[in-house]
This record gives sequence, C-alpha cells and structure tokens, in this order.
Amino acid sequence: MNKLSHQVIALCIGLVLVTCTLVLSSFWWFSSRYTQEHIRITVNGATQVFSQYSSTRAELLSTAAQVLTADYGFKQAVATRDQSTIASALANQAGRIDADLMVISDRNGAIISNTEGTEFENRSFEGLVASLVQQLGVTVFAEADGRLYQVIALPVRAPVTIAYAIVGFEIDENDARQLKALTELDITFYHDREVLVSSLAGDTAAIHRNLNDVERSWGFWSRPTFANSQRQIPSVRGQTLSVVLSDDLTGIYYNFDRLVFTTIIIAFAIVALGLVVSILLVNNLTVPLARLAIKVRRFAGGDFNSQIAIKGGSKEIRELLHAYNDMVGEIKNREAHILYQAQHDLLTGLMNRDTLLQAIDLVVKDQQPFYLFALQLRDLQGINDNLGFDAGDACLKEIADRLRRLFGGNLAKHGRLEGDVFLSLAVCPQDVPCAEKLAEILDQLGEPVIFHGLNLYVSFSVGVCRFPEDGNTGKTLVRRTQIALDTARKQGLSVRYYQAGEDEAHMERLSMVEDLKVALNANDGQLFMNYQPKMNLANNRIEKLEALIRWVRPKTGFVPPDVFIELAERAGLILELTHWVIDSVLAQLAAWKQEGISIQVAINISAQDLMHPEFFNRLQASTQRHGVDARFITLELTERDLMSNEERGVALMQQLRDAGYTLSVDDYGIGQSSLGKLKQLPIHELKIDKSFILKLDESDTDQMIVRSTIDLGHNLGLSVVAEGVENLASQQLLREMGCDYIQGYYLSKPLSVDAVRPWLLDHENPRKHA
Repeated sequence: MNKLSHQVIALCIGLVLVTCTLVLSSFWWFSSRYTQEHIRITVNGATQVFSQYSSTRAELLSTAAQVLTADYGFKQAVATRDQSTIASALANQAGRIDADLMVISDRNGAIISNTEGTEFENRSFEGLVASLVQQLGVTVFAEADGRLYQVIALPVRAPVTIAYAIVGFEIDENDARQLKALTELDITFYHDREVLVSSLAGDTAAIHRNLNDVERSWGFWSRPTFANSQRQIPSVRGQTLSVVLSDDLTGIYYNFDRLVFTTIIIAFAIVALGLVVSILLVNNLTVPLARLAIKVRRFAGGDFNSQIAIKGGSKEIRELLHAYNDMVGEIKNREAHILYQAQHDLLTGLMNRDTLLQAIDLVVKDQQPFYLFALQLRDLQGINDNLGFDAGDACLKEIADRLRRLFGGNLAKHGRLEGDVFLSLAVCPQDVPCAEKLAEILDQLGEPVIFHGLNLYVSFSVGVCRFPEDGNTGKTLVRRTQIALDTARKQGLSVRYYQAGEDEAHMERLSMVEDLKVALNANDGQLFMNYQPKMNLANNRIEKLEALIRWVRPKTGFVPPDVFIELAERAGLILELTHWVIDSVLAQLAAWKQEGISIQVAINISAQDLMHPEFFNRLQASTQRHGVDARFITLELTERDLMSNEERGVALMQQLRDAGYTLSVDDYGIGQSSLGKLKQLPIHELKIDKSFILKLDESDTDQMIVRSTIDLGHNLGLSVVAEGVENLASQQLLREMGCDYIQGYYLSKPLSVDAVRPWLLDHENPRKHA
C-alpha cells in the first residue's frame, strides 16, 4: 500500500474501526460489570427477602408449637392417648396458623396423631423425628417423602417428656411462585442434587437442566441462561438442603444484544461515513497532488509551461500549488536567463560560437545562398592599453549594434567568436555585388566610435566565405571563413575571400602538429639534429657549431624547420621541442667529449622558452645530468623574442649569463631593438641576419650596414657572427671588416652527427681537451 490515497483511507477507516471497537468493548465491559452488579444486588435482595420470609414463618411455627405444647388439656390428652382430643387440638391449631404439618409422636418417633393429609412412612418419619429431637425448638427445613417442610419440634412434658409435637409448613410450587413474586427471582429447593420444589415449570430433570443450560451468542460466545446463587438453608440433621435463587438472563441478553446490534449498525454506518469522508478528503488531497506529480514530471522533462490551474482544495494544497507555480515561473525565468547566457556573448548580446554554428546549419538546410563574414577589430589591445577596458568594451558593443543594423533581413545572424572577432551571416542583394555591399558596410562600420567625447577610430580585417561554393556545413564554412581572416591579417588586407585548397592546407597543418606530438613522444628517429660549423676568421679554426633540428615526417618526408617550428609555437609545443633539442645536443656534446672533441654548440630558443618559469631549472638539470659545462653552450634568441617581454627576458638572460652560458642575438638587423635596448642586454654575441650577407659582395648598401653593425658590436664588447656566407668574396669582405665568425654554405652545409667528426678532421685539427 504505497499510494497516499490508500494510506489516508486506511488510516481513516482504521481510526473509525479502532474507535468503534474501543467504544463497543468499553460498552461491553461496563454492561457486563453493570449486569453482574445488578445480579449481585438482586440476588442479595432476594436472599434477604427469603431470609425474612423464612424467619417470619419460623416465628409463627414456634409460637404455635409453644401454645400447643403448653395447653394442659392437650398434654393430658397426649398422656392418656386420647386420639379424638389430640386430633381436635391439632386441627384447631393448624387452622389458626394454616400449618400443613401437625404431628404428635412418641419418644421413639412413632406417630401418635397427625392432621389429615400428612401421612408418612413410619420408618422415614421416625428417622426425621429422631433428627428433630436433637434440634428441639429450632426451626429447620426437612424433606419427608419427597416433600419439603419448614418445621419445628417441641417436647410435650407432663412434667417429663411424654411426646413430641412437630409443627410445620409445606413448601410447594405455590410457595415458590409466591417467593418468586416477592424476590423477582426463580427459586428452586434442592436436596443434595435433587430438585424438591421450584418456581420453574417442568419436571425435576428439566428444571435442573434449564438452570444449568447455556446459549451461544453471536454464534461463538457461550453464556448461561440463568445467573444462579445457591445457598445452604437450615436443615434437619442428616439432610443437605439448599435453595437456588435464579435470575433469568434472557431479557437482559435480549436488551444487551439489541444494544450491541444497534451499536454495530451505528459503527458500520460510521465506517461507511468515514469511508465516504476519507475518499472526499483523499480526492481533495491526492487529486491535486497527482496533477502536481504529472506537472513535475513534465517540468523535469523541460516543459517550463507546466503550471497548474488552482481550483478548490484545502488552503495548504492551494498554497503548495501556488508555491509550485511560483517555482516554475522563477525557474523558467532563470532557465531562460541561463540559456541566454549559454547561447550569447554577455558583453555584446550576440550569439556565441556554438549557437551561431547551429543557426548557420539551419540556414544551410534551406539551401539559400549566403555569405559568411569574419571581422576582426584591429588594435583592440592598443585601445585597452591606452584608454582602459571600458573603452574597448564600448567599441565591441558599438560594433555589435552596427552589425545588427547594417546587415538587415531576417536571415542575418551575428556572433562574437572571441575577443575581437565577429562573425556575420548575410544574404547580399541580387542586384548589388557582394564586394560592393561589403565595402559599403565596412565604411559604415569604420566610422569613429564616440567614447566619453573621444573619437576612437577603428579598422577591420575581414575574411569572407560563400555558401554553397566554399562549403556545405556550418562548421566547414566557419573554419574556412577564419582561414580567410587569418590570411587577411597576415597579408595586411582589409578583405580576403577564401580560396579553394586553403582549408586542406590548414587541415594538413593540424595533422602535422599531431604528427609532431607523436614524434616528440616516440623519439623514434623522425626528429634528429644537424650541426653547421662556425669558423673563427682570425685563425680559420672551427670553434663553434649551430644545432639545427630536422624532421623527416613518415607521411610526407622532409619538413622545413621554419614550417614545423612555427606550428610548434602556435600549438604550444615549442617548450617540448626546445627541451628535446637541448637533451639531444647535450647528449651529443657528452659523446664528443668522450671522443676528445671539445666544441661550443649554439641552440636556438624562443620567447616562449624564455618566459617559462621552469626553463632555467630544466636547462640546469639537463647540463648536470649529461655532465656538460655551461661554457660549451650558446643560447641564440631573436630580436623579436627579446622584445616580447623585455623586463622578464633581461632578468632571465642575466641569470643565464651568470650561470656561464653564452648568449647570442640571432637575426640581428631585421627586428625592432634599438641601440639603447641593445646596450642593456647581458649578451655576448651579435649574429647578423643572412639577408645582409647573401649578396654582400654585390651590394654596397649591405656592406655599409654590415660594417657598421660589426663596429657597433665590437664597440659594445660583443663578438659578431655573420650567417649566410655563400662565396669566397663575401668571406674576404667580412675578414677585412673584422667580423669574428662566419657561417654558411660556403663553409659547410649543416652536417649529420656522423659527418661532423670526419668533416672537422678534414678541415683542420681542432683543439682537444681531456
């Protein structure tokens, strides 16, 4: 029984049944107690009435017997055995008191005379007289010849006892009925277990059976027909006589049964009424709850319109339903707010990436041609840095509002992909070329944004993709639009349309990044090091090598270093790649040391390496693990990398210099470092970019730049390396200019590890240290 309705009905019916049972049981118990008390009082009263009745008759018998035995003439008649006189005296006295027994017996118990109708068997009477003689003057009950008497015996003295006078009343059915009328109880006299006289009708056996009979009430409960109270009565010696006062319980049972039956009927009526009331109560309670349960299940399934119409019910139920409806409304609003936040950019109110992708897919299903525009706000970082983020946010919100306004139509969709990149879907009018319409929109988008009275000038890079020409899914179109935007940004274009094949190249780059991860983790020979010699122009000796990483990709073969290194920087793999190079180079330096070759090796590091807080510790741990001295390691950094975080970069470079590492500025001459900043850098070496060296012998301008750079480096106490030496003439010019080291294909191309030792032996005998 799990349903609330069943439980409520069971509770109500149970309470009614328990109440009725308790009431009926209480009534039964109190009625029984009352009946028993009533019977006890009635029997006690009847006993007193019987006792008083017996006493009265006993006094009458005593008086009559005394008068008789005191009469002189009667005594003389007894003495002379004058039968007629005795009989006359007995008759007269019996008539006075209405006695039933008047007997004169001799001293042996033989009957001398008696009243008419009181004949006895001499033997039984003699026994009775013998017993009475022992109880002279006492009124007792006696049975003689099956009849019951209340008798008294007195001696007849003249002056000695000459006879006995016995006077008594017979107790018959009339007397019993008279006593019944007085006591309101049936009276039965017993001699031992034999019925002598009774107010009940029937023979003695039937009377005895009826007094001890029982009846079955309600088919299961036995109860006596009479409530009997048996008491011993004064009896002549040798006899056991008793009287049984019997209260007929039939009437009481009848009234009690009627009352019980009425109570049961009332109980059933109350149960039925309780059932009806409980059903009404249950319906009033559970029907609204059942409706509430259905609505809650719908609500749990996402139906936030599942409010309940409140009709009737108790105050508590109505309050519960009101609370539920309020909860549904609040959750609906909160869910709508959360859904809006999940689907939109909170700053601009435009769709976010995922929502916009879904919207684009829906438009794609309609197969209506459209254009997808990715717009990037240029120099947002500059606005934030100079005027604060509030200014940048104001620009972004204004651009979002302009997009909504300028790209009209029901199909127009707008979203913000990331910080400064917006994406818009628009259908260009058929009578206006898309390029012309886009140029018009860009002009209006580019109008100054007013922020606190200031005109903030904005410009954009735009990537454009077309449906269905450039893709057939929202995801593909968005990706290709971003590819066009990246290309526009790199090439400095305002607008760039996606070109066929660019996505495949993009996917190839992604695949290359995954393969590079595999190569780094597997260390299976795909990645390896080459070393390009650097010659000291002062003594023509090879004192340094530059470590150059190479990758032979299993799918495509050799991958140019500038390609996969740039990919590693964008994908966040440059740290792993740099440490792989460092471990490989240090291991090789340790191996060369074992072979007696001591040479300095330059390792290229990036800005990301320089900014990583654990770079220095990991570098130190690697040098210690391989047993390589820091003076054999040169770390080359480009001007661009040095300028990305100048303060932190200078601090780390100083830490590296203090640890014994040689620091070199690579590709010098094409970056943005000023002479003032260059003077502050704790470096040892300048490396002139190869763009100034490749045609040094043919370009007077390059010669002037290189000569001044060499002089500058020397004046700052730095050694200078020229890379990209391709011919003897360039080498001679550099020697004349005082350049310290040269590097290039004229000297040697990058060598494999196995080719380094033979090449060094062929070129010269290098210095060796044990």
